[in-house]
Amino acid sequence: MIESIIGIAIGSAIGLTGIGAGTVTVPLLILYLKVDPLIAVGTAFTFTFMVKIPALISYYRNNNVDIPVLKLMLYGAIPGFFIGTVLLTLAHNITQYKNIIFLTIGIIIMVSALINLFITIKNDIKPKKQNRQKFIPWVSLFIAMEVGFSSAGAGALGTILLISTTSLLPGAVIGTDIAFGLTLSTLGTIFHTASGHIDFMLLLKMTPGGIIGGLTGAYLSDKIPRKPMKIFLLLWLLYISSELIKKGINS
Repeated sequence: MIESIIGIAIGSAIGLTGIGAGTVTVPLLILYLKVDPLIAVGTAFTFTFMVKIPALISYYRNNNVDIPVLKLMLYGAIPGFFIGTVLLTLAHNITQYKNIIFLTIGIIIMVSALINLFITIKNDIKPKKQNRQKFIPWVSLFIAMEVGFSSAGAGALGTILLISTTSLLPGAVIGTDIAFGLTLSTLGTIFHTASGHIDFMLLLKMTPGGIIGGLTGAYLSDKIPRKPMKIFLLLWLLYISSELIKKGINS
């Protein structure tokens, strides 16, 4: 039952804000369901892959996916993702690898939540007067590196990147970022399935609720204010990231 509720909550967050896939999934699996960190990362990738497909279809049908910008993101993201995956594999061979993963994921989520919170409160999502698209592949490289290591950040950091470098409108920012995250999730699913890092029983319990939540969130995204929902989610992420950091220090 708790797994289904978690799935619905994460899917709704993804559909409404574009944030919530790995950023929310991994901490919930680690802290509340006591899943091993490496299994949590692999399961989060596959869950994200399943949940983002219907959400992406909804945004794509509304012409809210900018393909040229998505290509720029993927030019840097694909090599960056594989670098992050290699780093995760190496970390797993270290004796205290759980502490390293707890700390890394906690810091990644806290930093991305703080930056997102600042941008949301100050400006929300507004078109930029000047495009800075030449920076997109380089920044995407580093985003994908930490996504490959932790599965977290594609939604939160990808949104920041698109706000900062393009003049895309809010719906296109979220839709393009969902497409970006789905691509990385596909690569993560392939790698972690081959490596045996996925809890398929847990995935089976979470995914139906996640799909329902994702579709509902995407449908409601143009009908309810995003800003209050996003601020609440980001504040909660600050709390959950502090718990991960404490766990990494005290374990």
